[in-house]
Amino acid sequence: MTLEEMKFRKAEFGLTSEMIAAASGIPLGTVQKIFGGTTKSPRKRTIEAIERVFQEEAARKRRSEALFSRPAASVVQETAWDYKLKEEVLYTIDDYYALPEERRVELIDGKFYDMTAPSR
Repeated sequence: MTLEEMKFRKAEFGLTSEMIAAASGIPLGTVQKIFGGTTKSPRKRTIEAIERVFQEEAARKRRSEALFSRPAASVVQETAWDYKLKEEVLYTIDDYYALPEERRVELIDGKFYDMTAPSR
């Protein structure tokens, strides 16, 4: 695997240098130097360790894709709730005057806001 391919895999899997260093056992500084271009020809063992990280990540990705792409017959499903919001009712001053006198509300922008006094 070339350095460009490894950079592509790193971005594809969303891995950070810290994650690669932890998974491969390679020191973080070495991983950063490789991906930063400071180290022009890294050791074969180092490249193989980083390649293993990408292979494991690809296998993990395949397993998760297979897990979530099972046929619908093996998945428990429920019907979805209808979460349509109620149409907003805008009240008028006539609605305000039609309320009982003991009910304390304010009419602001077509909405009633309850203004009852707090209780103990």
